[in-house]
Amino acid sequence: MDASIVISTYGREIDVVDCINSLLNLNKHNFEIIVIESSPNVLTALDLKKRYKDNSLVRIIHSKIPIGLSRARNIGILLAKNDIVVFIDDDCVACPNWLQSLLNGFSTKKTGIVGGRSIPLFLTERVPRWLDDRLTPAIGISHFSNKRQKVEYVLGCNFAVRKELFNEMNLFREDLGRRGKLLLSNEEVEFCKRVKETGYLVIYTPKAVVRHKVYPTRLNRSYFFKRFFYGGLSEGIMHTFGIRKLFFVAKELLKNIIYFFRNANMFSLCSIFEKLGLFVSILYIPKSGTS
Repeated sequence: MDASIVISTYGREIDVVDCINSLLNLNKHNFEIIVIESSPNVLTALDLKKRYKDNSLVRIIHSKIPIGLSRARNIGILLAKNDIVVFIDDDCVACPNWLQSLLNGFSTKKTGIVGGRSIPLFLTERVPRWLDDRLTPAIGISHFSNKRQKVEYVLGCNFAVRKELFNEMNLFREDLGRRGKLLLSNEEVEFCKRVKETGYLVIYTPKAVVRHKVYPTRLNRSYFFKRFFYGGLSEGIMHTFGIRKLFFVAKELLKNIIYFFRNANMFSLCSIFEKLGLFVSILYIPKSGTS
């Protein structure tokens, strides 16, 4: 089983080089690496092309305009030559058995998606005390169990999909997913939902491990407030909610505010921002379908 590994990046040359080099050191070698660089800075893409010009496994594709995470991944899917398309974030470092473990997850024909484990690689010694397991998914850290199991969705930094599924049910929705400074998300959650609705399985395997870099700039309260707010926005964009849902969310928002004053902690405060984002999304943002 061969794989096409897709990396979307935006001007983060040091990170993406670390990621690519970790892939080139994998125990399994029947794969290709497709890097979609969408920074306006042409020099970044040129540097990457020069660095890997003698390596036939690596293809660097440059978009001269910012296109966002979902569109970049969709371009990678269309360029992929192999049966399994694998996605890894540019600030992740793959462990040696990562790819083989993901591919081993496709043990039946009804397995459509396999996701792996993401463990933190903190780039600072000052990790805040308020950071707990309820918050770490916001920085791309997974906390599923240590057993292989069926799940509702996988984390977008570490997962693989049968390419034929993209032909059956279309690509990632491009109104979801990170775009520049907009911390939109849920593109993989929405795709997993479509996959499960057609009868395929979404599987988590703890053996497919990546280390996800966590920069100090992502360990402050303001980043988490923004991340949860955009998470709420993304949920609203993903679904079509009517006016009844608006009142329900307003009620839930009020409950969260009351709960925060009774039991103040970082997660309860972030939950307020999440419900606020969902409320704003239902109220103001028009919905679009799949791309």
